[in-house]
Amino acid sequence: MAKSLRSAHKKRTKALKRQHIFGPVEEQRLTRLATAQAAAAQQEKVGGFMDTESKTEEDNTMTDKEPGLVSTGGYRSKKVQKKILKKKAKGKKKPIKF
Repeated sequence: MAKSLRSAHKKRTKALKRQHIFGPVEEQRLTRLATAQAAAAQQEKVGGFMDTESKTEEDNTMTDKEPGLVSTGGYRSKKVQKKILKKKAKGKKKPIKF
């Protein structure tokens, strides 16, 4: 009979793998990331307060302009357009004349 993933044997095996195989690797990764984050926090930031203020003024002047109209109608691409038109043409049937 097959063992399900809820069986005690499978649970115990997974717990051991988590503890002995993946656990040390995860701890090493966390320490490496923590040291990198601490080093990044110690570095001086590029630019000062005045630089950020002038950038915000430039951003404000750009938002004052009205954006151009964007077309929301029509097809997404030529490939999609061809596919849809082909489907429409196929769907229309001419009436049978006697």
